[in-house]
Amino acid sequence: MVIDENEARLRVRYPLNCEKRRNYKFDIAAVGCDGSYSNTVPVHITVTDVNEFPPVFSQATYVRSIDEGKIYDEILRVEATDRDCTPRYGDICKYEIITDRSQPFAINSEGGYCASKR
Repeated sequence: MVIDENEARLRVRYPLNCEKRRNYKFDIAAVGCDGSYSNTVPVHITVTDVNEFPPVFSQATYVRSIDEGKIYDEILRVEATDRDCTPRYGDICKYEIITDRSQPFAINSEGGYCASKR
């Protein structure tokens, strides 16, 4: 970060990235014309997250074999993570089946486990 000497406006030298560093703390000094320091103030900058990354599943494909004629409480569990740095964009809020909702499976939207419908 750089301060423009004449205008006393703080600016960044390069784009900041929340996933690399979220908080910055430093002091700014007001310097008198004779070169003496007249005062300092602490500055705290928090880099706000933007939604840059989609969720990524821990496996590319999930495959299971199940016996016919049985109802299963749990067939498999899926897990996804998101690289964004804040809960607003980085947390997985729910899981849903999006293709052919008439199929005989249900997914627990919060826990990510798939079961057969009863």
